[in-house]
Amino acid sequence: MKAHIINGSSRKNLDEMRRLFKIVCVVLHKHGYGTNRLNKIIGEIGELAAQAENDEIFWEHTDKLLIDQMKINFEKENYKEMDK
Repeated sequence: MKAHIINGSSRKNLDEMRRLFKIVCVVLHKHGYGTNRLNKIIGEIGELAAQAENDEIFWEHTDKLLIDQMKINFEKENYKEMDK
């Protein structure tokens, strides 16, 4: 994941995000994901992060997919308060 994609993040926040991605990679590896698939996933995360910066309804669409359709237990974003 390219740190410059996440503009305005502090060094501490970037370190925390990197560590979270490492945890996710360990879990995915335990479920059969190898180096190529994990590198592809990290690359796609970077692409989506860049897309999120330029698309004002990105998180709304993401919540609809993950929460409404897939029934994953995430809290919905407060779209009115985001990026203020």
